Amino acid sequence: MKIEKLAILGGIKSINDPHPHWSWPVTSPEEIKAVTQFMENGCKNKNGYPVVVAEFESEFANYHKAKFALTTNSGTSSLHAAFFAVGVSDGDEVIAPSLTFHATASPLKQLNAVPILCDCEPDTGNIDPIEIEKKITKRTKAIVVTHLCGHPCEMDEIIKISKKNNIPVIEDCSHAHGSTYKGKKVGTFGEIGVFSMNNQKMLSAGESGILITDKQELYERALLFSDFGPRLESGIKLKKHFRYRETGLGSKYRINPICAVIALEKLKKLDFYIESRKQRLDYLSQGLLDIPGLTPPVTRDYVDRGAYYGYLSLIHI
Repeated sequence: MKIEKLAILGGIKSINDPHPHWSWPVTSPEEIKAVTQFMENGCKNKNGYPVVVAEFESEFANYHKAKFALTTNSGTSSLHAAFFAVGVSDGDEVIAPSLTFHATASPLKQLNAVPILCDCEPDTGNIDPIEIEKKITKRTKAIVVTHLCGHPCEMDEIIKISKKNNIPVIEDCSHAHGSTYKGKKVGTFGEIGVFSMNNQKMLSAGESGILITDKQELYERALLFSDFGPRLESGIKLKKHFRYRETGLGSKYRINPICAVIALEKLKKLDFYIESRKQRLDYLSQGLLDIPGLTPPVTRDYVDRGAYYGYLSLIHI
């Protein structure tokens, strides 16, 4: 349809449906039923925490083929626990992308560590591996990367740098539920993968977060940092951590169990939501290709954006 005059200038509207044109997050009848049943049946505990939390952690770990998953009350809390787990402490430097939400790096200040901001790629907006190497010093303790708007970072190069310098990588996957790099899900390349589950994310649970890892040591350090009480009695297996099992390390970042109920139901439909959003945004991108001065988001041919959180086009001025 050719538009003679923009609607804002008195022309015919292209869309006449009433606002809002869409609503997110979607609340399914299954979620309402699950929450209602949880409220009616009470909080069924196992090892000091609700069974539904354990169920969700298990399912999320299985989705990523990871050994361990640990829920928290936010993605920011998960990042805080992840930084502690890999040993970040007073005076350490952590390389972080300059283009990301501030919470990717701000928890470092709570550990008296120093964020070292790193330049990003001009097309994807992701941290640039070449720039990472330039930032490494004797004080570098970790590298944190953000898979911006669902587009995976160049993980082959980043992991190569990580192994060469013996520096752990933490993946901030808050934008990238279900995203893959060369067929492998993000969050499974580095030592720890971190996900947000607030209501803006594709896997939305009100407000909560989760981290995954394959290493018992890192899981236990994150658990000790983010919880206390009976759960530690069953979750802590390594003898060197036994003395902290009663009290943890003082923080209480555990997830609200109702959020876990919602997240468990949402996880069942995550791939459907991802594919539905992808179809719509791919359609939008095709339409934008013919507009001079505007470039739709780049998606490299060996990655899948998964949740595709955010849609940033380049405007050429």
